[in-house]
Amino acid sequence: MEFPVGRRIARTVAVLVASGLPGLSQTAPVTPLSEVRILAINQQIADRHDVAVSGHGEAGADTGDVILTGLLQQRAAILADLMETNPRAAVESALPDDLRRDLASHVPDPGELLEVRGEWTGPLETTVADDFQHHRSKTLRTIRVGQRDVKLFWDSPQASVCSPSVTVRGIRLGDRIAADSGDTSPGNSCPTTGDLKTAVLLLSYPSTPVTEGYTQ
Repeated sequence: MEFPVGRRIARTVAVLVASGLPGLSQTAPVTPLSEVRILAINQQIADRHDVAVSGHGEAGADTGDVILTGLLQQRAAILADLMETNPRAAVESALPDDLRRDLASHVPDPGELLEVRGEWTGPLETTVADDFQHHRSKTLRTIRVGQRDVKLFWDSPQASVCSPSVTVRGIRLGDRIAADSGDTSPGNSCPTTGDLKTAVLLLSYPSTPVTEGYTQ
């Protein structure tokens, strides 16, 4: 199986290897090249899977499974971070469904190592953390899926604190969802007019000080 990795990506991978940067088999910080790293690991995984299926591998089955699991662990770490920084790129980097399903039957904890494509609906909760000292803010979103709160990374919805209902489509990996499309609608208790404001007080205790940069 060969992935449609373009010439630009292939050249970038070659530059990474030639320049002595962390190898593609190592977990590295998220950068604009994270998608390239994942695509390269995707190809390694597909190649190793094809060899295992054909039965032409030189190493034993146990050794092959260990190597494959190691690749999936490295990939999952990079993908989890990419889901946060660039949800759409994370979705585009997903493994083909047929390959993912086959791999899921051969590796431990597939829910933590392999993403799954799907659609999820539930109440959305949005929190905005403001760092007044450094003049920056961070938006945190969670969606209630079943009885579990799952982190949602999605560029489209406006910040809201009234828990609207949301349906998102994309990929899920463990307790994270990266969405590239979806729809929102106001919740039953969500007012439709006027400003919506929330005040959050951060209390500092000797054993649990407030994170530096946030006011009390």
